Formats: sequence, structure tokens, C-alpha cells
Amino acid sequence: NNLRVTLQKGLNNFAHVWDSYLYEFHAFVNFGKSVKLLDKPAGSRFSSLIQFAVFESEGGIIPDRAVITSAKLKLYKSSYYDHVYRAHPLLSPWLESEVTWKESQLAVFWNQAGAVGIGTDIDSQFDGEASVLWNPGWLVMDVTQGVQAIQNGRPNFGWKLVPVSGNNNTKTFVSSVYAEDPTLRPALEIEYLL
Repeated sequence: NNLRVTLQKGLNNFAHVWDSYLYEFHAFVNFGKSVKLLDKPAGSRFSSLIQFAVFESEGGIIPDRAVITSAKLKLYKSSYYDHVYRAHPLLSPWLESEVTWKESQLAVFWNQAGAVGIGTDIDSQFDGEASVLWNPGWLVMDVTQGVQAIQNGRPNFGWKLVPVSGNNNTKTFVSSVYAEDPTLRPALEIEYLL
């Protein structure tokens, strides 16, 4: 019997979602309380991070012994401009209230500013890839293998949204503290068997 659950901040009192964006021009400013996540690949760069506690052993709600059949990472783009993105696993812990372009936590520096170090800040392999259209709408990435890897012991430090190709203008995504329409907050939709 396939069970389905949506991990989203505020939905069924679920709280364990953390996100922030990093901004190159304000390299030591934290944006963890922002209602938006920004992305821009070149020029003055913005970059976004997101993390969910998934399994019971890490404070999530999915039973540790569940068989994960599907996992979809969903981010709502509230702005225009199309792009292709990948979700790369982060390789070190970061704190929503402290993370900046330069630091993952207070006085703990990324290997490369902006968490761009392949194999040091983010995994060289990505868990999912998807495109988002020009108009506002959902970016939906299949991260099933990534969630299975977390269940099998890979540390869960969440994902970095890595732009692959498309328009270089700033894209705005809704963050987990967006209050106007909580249904647009980042979500991780998981299907599993027990």
C-alpha cells in the first residue's frame, strides 16, 4: 500500500524545513528569515539551499524502515524566466540562521565561497534535474535516489539548487517562511511502502 506524505513547513505542524539564499555582494549577510529564495548564476550571484528532516531518526516523519518509492523536491518560482536546475547534495552542515556566501555556520567557511566547491561543498553527483518554465510555476525534481541514499546512511545536509542553463536574470522562489500562501512553500513529496 503506497503511502504519500508531503513535507512542507506548517503543513500538519511539520517544522523541520530550513532554507536560505546566499548573496555574493553581501558575503557575510544571512538571509535565512527571507520569504524568498533567490537564484542568479552569473554577475552578482545568488544561490539557494534547502534541507528537510525526512526520517524519524533525524526528526522527520517517514519511518526509518519505509521503502521509498518516490521523492519529489518542489520549489515554487514566483518570478519569470526559465532555467534548468540540479539538486546537488551539500557535503557539510549549515545553519539557516547563520549561513552566508562565505560561511556555512558562524566562523565556519565554505571550502569555496558560495558553496561552489565540487566534491568539497557540494557533491559532484546530483540527485535530480528539472526545468522550470518562463512563467511562474513549480520546479519539480525527482530526488528519489537521493532520499534513498539518505536512508542508507548518506548525511542529510540538504541540497543546493545549482543552475545548469537558461536565462541569467534573477529568479525568485518562495521560501519556507512565506506567509501569503503557505501551499507554495518548498515541499518534499514522498511515497513509500511499509
